[in-house]
Amino acid sequence: MNWMDIIIVLILAASVLGGLGRGTLRAIWALVAVVISALAAGLLYQPIGSLIFAIFGHPNASKVLGFCIAYGLVNAVVNVPVHWWSSRENWTMPGCAGCWDRLVAGAVGLVEGIATVELGLIVLIKYPIWILGRAALESVIGQRLLANLPFMFRLLPDTFRSVLELLK
Repeated sequence: MNWMDIIIVLILAASVLGGLGRGTLRAIWALVAVVISALAAGLLYQPIGSLIFAIFGHPNASKVLGFCIAYGLVNAVVNVPVHWWSSRENWTMPGCAGCWDRLVAGAVGLVEGIATVELGLIVLIKYPIWILGRAALESVIGQRLLANLPFMFRLLPDTFRSVLELLK
């Protein structure tokens, strides 16, 4: 277990707590936003990374930063409607139904957290920068997530599938 495992646990815990606080509909929307953002970032990270490379000159850092920028921008745009709507409506159910609503939302939040962690690990392992790539590759929890629940690989271009070989 290394320091990356602690960060992964904190991200997963925050995702569950975020899901509990949002309610099921908003948690599902957040998960959909992660999927759409991953698809878009997989397509856009190289063009954005090449622009960043012209400034910084570090190829792996440029690709990681390009992926993060593409992911963040698309995620923000996809989440605009839910933030607009949730400022006008309460999306959680009252009473006992609200308890179940929040429990389901917590589970959806966990799935969202796993997807987000997997994306981060995949990108850092594929394009290692400084100590982050090695820490991601040596993460016990990260290896288990990527080996047992590799669903984010299907959303990314084929170039990221080489990460699976590194995990074996």
